[in-house]
Amino acid sequence: MSRIPSLLEALDCAGWDAIEVEPESDDWWSFKIFRAVSRWSPVGLERYVSFEIDPQRPEDRTEANVWTVELSGVVKATRTSDVISSYGTNHWEKTLSGLIDDLQKERSEVDSS
Repeated sequence: MSRIPSLLEALDCAGWDAIEVEPESDDWWSFKIFRAVSRWSPVGLERYVSFEIDPQRPEDRTEANVWTVELSGVVKATRTSDVISSYGTNHWEKTLSGLIDDLQKERSEVDSS
């Protein structure tokens, strides 16, 4: 089962446009990266959602080998840099819900400053 369509649908329902981003380099840990751009206040706020490969099997660059989904404020330079939140993929509905909640918190923090 592909998790990407459900991520894109959840982002859209929560007021985010998702644009796939090409990584700056061919990092083994990155499967897919999406730039989420807010359509709601604050309009234009950007965050990044990364699907990351299991470090114990870096040669398997398939969605089945994605072990975490991470939220960051920038395209990450390394596997562990600039992480706002990180979720395992074993319980996808919980991961998706947490990710959308964290994006909402990011909006709230920017709006309140």
